[in-house]
Amino acid sequence: MKRSYRTQPRLAKPSAEELQIHLEELCRLKVSELFQAALEAEVEDALERLRYERRTDSTKAGYRDGHDRSRSIASNRGPITIARPRVRGVPFVSQILP
Repeated sequence: MKRSYRTQPRLAKPSAEELQIHLEELCRLKVSELFQAALEAEVEDALERLRYERRTDSTKAGYRDGHDRSRSIASNRGPITIARPRVRGVPFVSQILP
């Protein structure tokens, strides 16, 4: 009795230029995610509570109000897209993004 084994499909290897383009895009996306997470953490520090945590008597009276429109920031590797969080009820000025 003869056994048949599945063969691995052969994948096309990208050229060096294509690989570099894909890696740069991946790096830009990750930097954008890290930048966005830093902005969100800055808002959490300013409001003295986590994103979905309710306000108590000891925390500030401000609240989140969504995000501004997405905007691009120039970097040495290309534009990075972020959306700045909006805060209402308390004065808030971002130290990361003026």
